Amino acid sequence: MKIELPVAADAPRLEVSLRNTSLSVEPSGDGSAWARFVPNHGKEPRQVEERFVVGTREAAAGGPPAATLEERPVDDPQKGKLLVRIPAAAELRLRSRNGALQACDLAGPLTARSRNGAIDVSRHRGPVRLSAANGAISLSASAAPQLDVSAANGSVDLSDVETPRLQIATSNGRVRVARGRVGGGTVRCANGRIALQIEPLARAAAPPPPPPASDAASEPAPDAERAAAGAEGPRRLAVYSANGPITIALPEQLSAVVKARTMGALRNYLGSARTRTERNVTTLQFGAGEPELLLLINNLRGGIEVTKHSEFETGSRGREEEFSHHDPHHEGIWFDVDFSEEFPRFMREMKEFGMKFGRLGEEVSREMRRAFRAGGPGGHRREHHRHDDRRDAGARPEAPQEDRGEEIKTVLNLLRDGNISVEDAEKLIAALRR
Repeated sequence: MKIELPVAADAPRLEVSLRNTSLSVEPSGDGSAWARFVPNHGKEPRQVEERFVVGTREAAAGGPPAATLEERPVDDPQKGKLLVRIPAAAELRLRSRNGALQACDLAGPLTARSRNGAIDVSRHRGPVRLSAANGAISLSASAAPQLDVSAANGSVDLSDVETPRLQIATSNGRVRVARGRVGGGTVRCANGRIALQIEPLARAAAPPPPPPASDAASEPAPDAERAAAGAEGPRRLAVYSANGPITIALPEQLSAVVKARTMGALRNYLGSARTRTERNVTTLQFGAGEPELLLLINNLRGGIEVTKHSEFETGSRGREEEFSHHDPHHEGIWFDVDFSEEFPRFMREMKEFGMKFGRLGEEVSREMRRAFRAGGPGGHRREHHRHDDRRDAGARPEAPQEDRGEEIKTVLNLLRDGNISVEDAEKLIAALRR
């Protein structure tokens, strides 16, 4: 059964809200707008008129109304997919629960939200805003003046994308961008690997100069100042990770500056670079002349590697297991971070941790202090060889931290995530150290 959608011819807008049905949107080709429900098993669709309700919604700014298509709850809903065909330049707002969203070959503004379902967008040529909870997001072969992607409990995978402004935020899922051309933005990830193969987006032709300003308005407007600064300065991309490694693949002939801050290792596979370290930030400068790209990278718990654009697929995959472990003999360039610079932030986090979980047990507190002392370069070796003359003669000597380090770290992570109590953590650590 074909469902006609009342979209305006001059400014087509459509809002779709689904509950238990997947959605596929493509251009109609002839300017028409309609939908059709396709069942999974080829049976005749039931309750289509009751299940999918068509309406209109007035625009907030007084423009043409938006056509709406909403899935209502029905008894024993039939599983299937809703096919939607609309004009390619239509503005789309899609929302789905317990179903996947697909859109391809469109050119209008696209906003898609999914809960318990994946989002897949390809060959799009308009502003994109995607968000998913418990679902992956993929975007390919698309050029967007603005690209904003967020996912919770799902990965983000972009390929062959071009955008002046890239915004990505994920939790419990990796971020991967292959063959990306970006003008700047921010990439954030918690509990997942970040892998970016990027190059700076070519700048558009400069606009014609403005007419001479009068004496009454000789000062440029703030927006004009920011636009001029963005046109003259390098492309700027900020990358943040809370718990996972970061890989950045750049063209070898690119003039770029990488400013990195990490609790792990910083490795350079791209080539020779001018380096300097101030406090806990290391700067790598590639190429000559003014930088085309400025990368600001902050990784709280993982390592950072900068590699060649051409080795994004082969190099990172082959080194992934190795990259997750500290190897002082690796041929890459290493930059150690002075852990003492982290002391104020570390103590603030410990205070918040204690307020959340209550008073830490003696064994847990001791292990936290030991991990802090051993965190700097060579810290494990210092801890292992340290001799405390005040130790009682009859006390059991402590086992080297390396012997039980991973097990104790696992216990501390369980405690941090709230999976065990402080008392249980104390007992486990005490048992491991016997």
